[in-house]
Amino acid sequence: MSNKKVSDLTALTAPAEDDVLYIVDSSLNASRKIVYSDLFPILTYSKTYTRAEVLAGAGSNQLLISGQVGKFMVINESYYMFTLDCTATYTDTTKNLTLRQDTGGIPNETISQLPKTKINIMAQDECPNDHALYFRDLPAGDPNGRVYSTGKDLNFFAQSGMDLPPRVTHVTIKVRYQIIDQTTF
Repeated sequence: MSNKKVSDLTALTAPAEDDVLYIVDSSLNASRKIVYSDLFPILTYSKTYTRAEVLAGAGSNQLLISGQVGKFMVINESYYMFTLDCTATYTDTTKNLTLRQDTGGIPNETISQLPKTKINIMAQDECPNDHALYFRDLPAGDPNGRVYSTGKDLNFFAQSGMDLPPRVTHVTIKVRYQIIDQTTF
């Protein structure tokens, strides 16, 4: 590579999180390297719940990610994936699944919601497939954005009396988020 100009190299259009880039540290006038994921630190977390766990926890928050003192946890994307048993009887649900996070004076603010109508579509229309996926890339609520507070947990919440369709055997929640430190912002 030492005999090629950077402009002569083949473009990489989809870098992996562990790809390494060349960078000049202008404060030291020195060459350095940086990992791609350090440029845009988006974190990913996922957790799978059985149908029984969802139903048993209905009506109370179930911790997904603990908040950190002095740091904002900004949720960028949320995914809800169902594992389906299409041989089971289909029934509608009348309840939503949500991700919640306290914000200032608003406890349990909805960050993301899987509406009951989408739950029903996933459980009914996605059979004979054995999985169904719902994606939400913006926080729920105000279309103009939302306020974040430091040190707040992210919770999974199934409404009290949740009647998850029997075809749903597992619910996997996946979130992509950033941690922003108030002291280095």
